[in-house]
Amino acid sequence: MWMWLAQSGHCMQVFSGHNGPVTAGAFTPDGKSVVSVGGENDCSLRMWNPKTGECTVHIHGHHFHEEGINCLGMHVDGSVVVTGAQDGSVRVSNIHNSRVMPPLLGHEDSVEGAGFSRHLPLAATAGIDGKLIIWDTGTFSERGVCQHEQPITRMAWASHAPLVASGSLDGVVRLWDLRTSGCVKQLYGHNSAVQDLAISPDGSMVLTGADDATARVFSLV
Repeated sequence: MWMWLAQSGHCMQVFSGHNGPVTAGAFTPDGKSVVSVGGENDCSLRMWNPKTGECTVHIHGHHFHEEGINCLGMHVDGSVVVTGAQDGSVRVSNIHNSRVMPPLLGHEDSVEGAGFSRHLPLAATAGIDGKLIIWDTGTFSERGVCQHEQPITRMAWASHAPLVASGSLDGVVRLWDLRTSGCVKQLYGHNSAVQDLAISPDGSMVLTGADDATARVFSLV
């Protein structure tokens, strides 16, 4: 895994240690560490020192994921990470003490997105089974299910409210309220699978890219 300086395009650091493809990575909120997860033949989570490239935390084994990990989401306090894997498994891990919580059961197929709410004690995961599952992070139990008709490919969190946008194979982008598990908006325009999306910092727009070779900007207001 490489760390680049966006302003110049220079490589700042190389992180070596995963035994398979690195499928996702993120800085901790304080910017002092980098967290990454591995796909097939690796199935691990690692935390790195961005200055030295040293691996400081390595979570793996029978208590963690048994198949390749697709995604990660980090809590705003920087201590907890939620991960989703190809076999539908979801794990929550404390990267300060390497403790792995009991598995979150509910998905029946590959998990493609995961994250925590900034506003409420909730997490959400999205999968190929068409489910966007909302989890109570206090009890690690299922709070609600938002059901797509087609597999979910991506999800993105709004920073201004407890809302999640999801993209699907049917090309539709849906906006969900985590408090009610209800769909509050459906956005049409793509005629093929949505492959990525992002919500603007002020929550007014969502940017999407799809297999129809187009990128679109939708208004959320």
